[in-house]
Amino acid sequence: MDLQAIELADLTPAQLDSFLSFGWFRIQQTIFTTDKLVFDGVAYQPVWLRVLLKDLKDGKRYKTLRKKNCKFHTEICKAKITSVHEQLFNEYKETVSFETAPGLYWLLYGNSYNNVYDTYMINMYDGEKLIAAGYFDLGKTSAAGISVFYDPAYNNLISGASSAPYV
Repeated sequence: MDLQAIELADLTPAQLDSFLSFGWFRIQQTIFTTDKLVFDGVAYQPVWLRVLLKDLKDGKRYKTLRKKNCKFHTEICKAKITSVHEQLFNEYKETVSFETAPGLYWLLYGNSYNNVYDTYMINMYDGEKLIAAGYFDLGKTSAAGISVFYDPAYNNLISGASSAPYV
């Protein structure tokens, strides 16, 4: 199969649920699936993870992170990209070992001016300072995490892989 991708003109929440249930994932304003990923000339088989959040159990690491992060303020709102978000994304991407999008707008929208997804964001603040942000799309009964990034100075308090349910 290699890669299948669909450019979307519109998408209902129920359609997103269906795509997600079959292992499709968003990239910019398209949706894709594949059975092979190639990094540095080596082919890997992707593992598409789905988690029932209502069944998520707090392990020791999550409890520790939540306890450390309780001093921070979080908000959930409709997605937007500000210059502060772009700056934070750029600071974060300078510290990761993998290739990422050149900018946050490009990551979410590519060349499109229209977002076909019902996208929300989670912002985490230390006082007035934005220290982490995450973007996710809502379906009718599911959600898909798109990206989580954070201020590298907070690396010990926020981990992209582990903070998404708690940001």
